[in-house]
Amino acid sequence: MSQTQSNLIRNKWQAIFTEKVREAEQIAQSSQRERAMSVEQLVQTLVLGCLEQETVSLRSWCEVAADLGCQITTSSLDERLTQRAVMLLHLVLQASVEYQVAVQTLPVEALQCFSRMVLYDSTVITLPPQLRCIFQGTSPEQGALKAQLAYDYLNGQLSALSIQEGRQPDQKDAGLLAQAVAGALLIFDLGYFNQQTLAQIAERQAYFVTPYQSQTALYDPATHESLDLVQALQQTEGDYFEINCLLGGKTQLRLRLIARRVSAEQAEKQRRGRKRQARQGGYTPSARSLLLCEWEIIVTNLPVTWRAQQVLDLYRVRWQIELIFKGWKSYLRLARFGDWRPERVLCQLYAGLIGAVLCQTCFAVVRYQQLEASFFKSLLVIRRHVTQLLVVIRHHWWGMARWSQDLAQALLRFARQPTLKAAPSTLQRLINWSLT
Repeated sequence: MSQTQSNLIRNKWQAIFTEKVREAEQIAQSSQRERAMSVEQLVQTLVLGCLEQETVSLRSWCEVAADLGCQITTSSLDERLTQRAVMLLHLVLQASVEYQVAVQTLPVEALQCFSRMVLYDSTVITLPPQLRCIFQGTSPEQGALKAQLAYDYLNGQLSALSIQEGRQPDQKDAGLLAQAVAGALLIFDLGYFNQQTLAQIAERQAYFVTPYQSQTALYDPATHESLDLVQALQQTEGDYFEINCLLGGKTQLRLRLIARRVSAEQAEKQRRGRKRQARQGGYTPSARSLLLCEWEIIVTNLPVTWRAQQVLDLYRVRWQIELIFKGWKSYLRLARFGDWRPERVLCQLYAGLIGAVLCQTCFAVVRYQQLEASFFKSLLVIRRHVTQLLVVIRHHWWGMARWSQDLAQALLRFARQPTLKAAPSTLQRLINWSLT
């Protein structure tokens, strides 16, 4: 680990907790400089308290504040968790996502042709019922929010994060299209499938890999006649099927459709899931959609130089964003709230998300340094180093360079991904492309 790389960690953590907080303070107008706890100390207490403590409470936050040199009572801290504090933390969260560091991109030659490789997905976080008037979930009795996340797999950093109501459909989210810059590859699941969105991604000279929506019409690019996909698949003897076609009656988007036959067990599992979804939606699944469960079907506008198996491998990379969500909920405990007033819940949520973004930066810096790092192990290592960071901040950031070096070295030593030849990681499979 070079000095430059550890400096990336130091610079971001220090910038977020100082200058970015001050910039957000000017917008949120939440100045507390004449009081016992400054705005910087408030944000540092909430974020680092969420990272360090197993269970977050007002008392545990006060203990963190004391470690930072600020003596405050639980009632005084609770008074500071206002709507302005929520706005302040939300602004700091956005600044932490926008602050990108210059990390090494993945050593996969085939991916270097993309300006970015964005995995896009959402996760739902259940909130106490008293927040249902702010973030309505799918159930009227329950509050819930949806976090829409864009993860640039090439550099390991989050490129966008937005918060919306839990009942908001993924198809109506505008964040996916915002990632479609020239040369970018966007990978997303069926929840975002929309003909117009796919056409706009292609118009912006970006690429996409996404599952095929079974009710979408397909046409022959030469004759413009309708294609019977089920019939074509039933006549296929091998395990793979590929065709160039036009998607949608309105968009007539030219793309490739790639299909791989799945096992009987996988097909039956998909049918059960589709029938369950239909019952919940109050409709009957079509015979066509049930027949298509026998195949994994992907549509893409990648050129034919990308082989069918490579395209399918690219879509499987999407699972990496699910691991981020698991890290948030299982390792950073972002979804654990008490029966508190809305402002306190939202302050804890945004503080936890700021900590998650900072952890992601550390992981991105060490993700591939000769050996591959484990995201989950990285979170555990970072949490263990928060206590030392409190001492550094209390002494006006003296020793921050040493702290970042120690953290980087600990990540390289203790957060390594085990090498399994029988079950290689996603990154190792991509690296192996050049060997096959």
